[in-house]
Amino acid sequence: MIERNLKSKSARSILFEEFNDIDIYVEDSAVGYKKIYKELLNKAFENKLKIEHIIPIGDREQVINECKNNQDKKNRKRVYIVDGDLYLLSINQPNPINGLYVLPRYCIENYLVSKNSLIKVLYEDEPELEKNEIENRVDFQEWLGMNEKPLLSLFILYSLCKKYCPEIQTVAYKVNKLCSDATGTVCPIKTEKRIVELKGHLENKIGKIKSDKEIRIIEKKLEKEEDKFIKYISGKDYLLPLLFARIKNKVRSTSDPLNLKLRLAIHSEFNDLKTLPDFVIE
Repeated sequence: MIERNLKSKSARSILFEEFNDIDIYVEDSAVGYKKIYKELLNKAFENKLKIEHIIPIGDREQVINECKNNQDKKNRKRVYIVDGDLYLLSINQPNPINGLYVLPRYCIENYLVSKNSLIKVLYEDEPELEKNEIENRVDFQEWLGMNEKPLLSLFILYSLCKKYCPEIQTVAYKVNKLCSDATGTVCPIKTEKRIVELKGHLENKIGKIKSDKEIRIIEKKLEKEEDKFIKYISGKDYLLPLLFARIKNKVRSTSDPLNLKLRLAIHSEFNDLKTLPDFVIE
């Protein structure tokens, strides 16, 4: 049944051939995400290809398998896109597959987390405040600075738990459980408690020496990276919920979260999706 459903979803590309110059297959996503993907991917292709429909076909493994099973398909440009997920923090990355594009950020929502885009969107919402006033109130850099260190430490452990203790809940652990107020920042005490708890699980599985060594390897990998906070922390489950809480606390915005996401996609600015065309199967 699952295989038949997957084939049915994949075959939908035929219905969109007259609207698309390229077939783009992605993981299943929530209502409203078609337009978000369309905005971001049209920018990635610099509007050189007509992209009207995105084709969600299942979870990460289903998209990867669909890509593997259709290597010999001809006559249509296509690309298969999966989230970077916790695998981005892993030292041992999977072997590349022709036509498969692994997002260089945790998920597509990570491309919506941008100071400039945020200020533009909030300026459209706010009836009185000027851009500089909005920028000062939201204080994106302060928000980032207060969340970066604890959440990076947490996600390093999430990635190792996914590898060694897959039975332990990781990103599905709600970010609001780590907050003490509605300011959009995690509570240091609650977050540290969660970190200690995960370290305990990891040490029970692989031992303290190996656990400390693996944590340090990832920390060293991240030392010189720029924008690591926006790259490695889940935009969907952590960054955007925190950022939207911050917005609600600091300025007047009547937009619902889905509308905010779409408008952030419209105003988005990024460079690392520019490599996507290189992965297209011709």
